[in-house]
Amino acid sequence: MTKETGSAGMDIGTTAVRGAKQSEGVRLKNLYHVECRGKDGKLKWIEEFGNRVVDVGLTDLIDTYTQGSTYSADHYVGLTSTTPAHAADDTMASKAWSEVVAYGVASRPAYVLVSGAAAVVDNSGTPAAFDINADTTVIGGAFICTNGTKGETASTLYSVGAFTGGDKSLDDGDQLNVTVSLSVTP
Repeated sequence: MTKETGSAGMDIGTTAVRGAKQSEGVRLKNLYHVECRGKDGKLKWIEEFGNRVVDVGLTDLIDTYTQGSTYSADHYVGLTSTTPAHAADDTMASKAWSEVVAYGVASRPAYVLVSGAAAVVDNSGTPAAFDINADTTVIGGAFICTNGTKGETASTLYSVGAFTGGDKSLDDGDQLNVTVSLSVTP
């Protein structure tokens, strides 16, 4: 068993208000926590990693909160095949990475958040569960988007992150449980 850690965050912006310091702003941080258990239920490995909140995800967040844009609370967790080479301008349609669909449910697991406390929300009450159904399935990271249909490319991509320890090969019967926390700090 290995435990690999990493973190990343995105500065949401700095203010140019008269008298304010240029370094003032808000920091948005997601942390993915992935546990893999084998067919026997034993823990095989744990991986923690940060992510990139992509431009369209940030825009959706800002538009929704500040401009009252149409909002959907529906978000879903997906898996990337191999380590995603992610960029700020990624969208579900333009990303350079592929999605893993070799798991036993018909759709991406919902990202069900627990009410926030101390500026943190997460899905620890209901981690996204993936029952892998094919041998040598390679996973390189995870993402969050606004549509539950496996393989679709029309939804809004919120964030994507890569394992810090490289790709992982999974087999039929392995289960991944993905918890994602979102925190905001001044």
